[in-house]
Amino acid sequence: MNLSSLFNILNENCDYAVLRNYEELPQKSGRDIDLIIDRKDFFSIRERVVDFFIESGYCLVQYYKGSEMHSLVFGRVEQGEVDFVSFDFLFSIYVRNLILFESKEILKNRRYVNGVYVVREDDEFLSKYLYNRLLNENYPEKYLAIKNIAYEKYGNDISKKLKNIFGKETLDYGKQDIKDAGRFCWQKHFCIQIIALIRYLLSIISNVVSPIGISIAFTGPDGVGKTTVIDIIKEKFFKLFGDISLFHFRPLLFSNLGEVAYNVGLKKEVDRDYRRPHRGGKVGMVSSLLRLFYYAIDYIVGYYKLVEIKLFRRNIVIFDRYYTDVICDSRRSRIFLNYKFLYWFGRVLVPQLDYNVLLTASAETILARKQELTREGIEWINEKIEYLAGKRGYVKFVNDGAPEEVVTEILEWVFEEQHAKNLKRLNIKRK
Repeated sequence: MNLSSLFNILNENCDYAVLRNYEELPQKSGRDIDLIIDRKDFFSIRERVVDFFIESGYCLVQYYKGSEMHSLVFGRVEQGEVDFVSFDFLFSIYVRNLILFESKEILKNRRYVNGVYVVREDDEFLSKYLYNRLLNENYPEKYLAIKNIAYEKYGNDISKKLKNIFGKETLDYGKQDIKDAGRFCWQKHFCIQIIALIRYLLSIISNVVSPIGISIAFTGPDGVGKTTVIDIIKEKFFKLFGDISLFHFRPLLFSNLGEVAYNVGLKKEVDRDYRRPHRGGKVGMVSSLLRLFYYAIDYIVGYYKLVEIKLFRRNIVIFDRYYTDVICDSRRSRIFLNYKFLYWFGRVLVPQLDYNVLLTASAETILARKQELTREGIEWINEKIEYLAGKRGYVKFVNDGAPEEVVTEILEWVFEEQHAKNLKRLNIKRK
């Protein structure tokens, strides 16, 4: 994507500098662009940045509000292809709650290259090197070239900056040296660090209460094409989101009920023929309720232990079937209770995901793909899907054609919903 117009807006209205990977800007953008910017300048310019992408046909897919960084992720679905552009606006160079350089220190040395302001080579090197060293990680070899350039041109400045922050000019810190460096930084820059710590804790609390990762569940009859659709969507999201977690039906913090009964001696054997998901017979109300509460505990505890941490980290979580499958296909879970009761039970007790995709197709299409269900069984599940399709947070999609077509429809829906949520979080109103 050509970002010349956007950088013209930035050049005219704020002080900023691209941190790295700026060689092809602004004519061609990478998917992840890091900028150093004054906090006040960011808040004055962010609406114009959002407007630029909206006018270019993008949605604001994710908005992260950290203590020293705000991230705007824009996405567009066009002719079946997904394009992401991510902007991280950094107010300082920091590691967790430790401030290394404030934006004003970086911006006073910025350079103008091909219509874009970029950081000076020593700041580019130090920002990456110190981040890795303070996390006790190795400096990536792919950045060795910028390290050599930085020392060749600004070796004395690098030594002065290190001594000002850590009290020493060497970069060869051991674990104890790293702790001493952090302690020195606190002693010399106490006011800056205490403000940063307060902001850090507030941002942690905010993102725990309202994590901004995206969770999607897919439910539908066997043979409707869920696996294929999920695989394509994972591939699309992987272009930007490197960590995509896939769960099947439950978080699976606890074992299947049959395995538990077998382990405690209540059953002599366990049917593990998972190729026939509807092999179990019908059970009574008491057995159904026990199974329902057992699964509900797994959904509740498993969500807060396994799922929410991933959403807190801004990742994508996908469920191939979720609690919705209990409502739509009780024969699979062997919970034979009224589907309206199951809906309201889940609404009250089971953690809700962001998006619930109800994937369906005609009985003829499903039977042509896979014959695990009868026509009557397919229509019985589709009846429940029609019921849920009228509820908040559920949308039905018909997968009678090529899977890429329904994937486009699903992603357009998710992007538009995310866009509305994030504009609200930004307090930006649109007609």
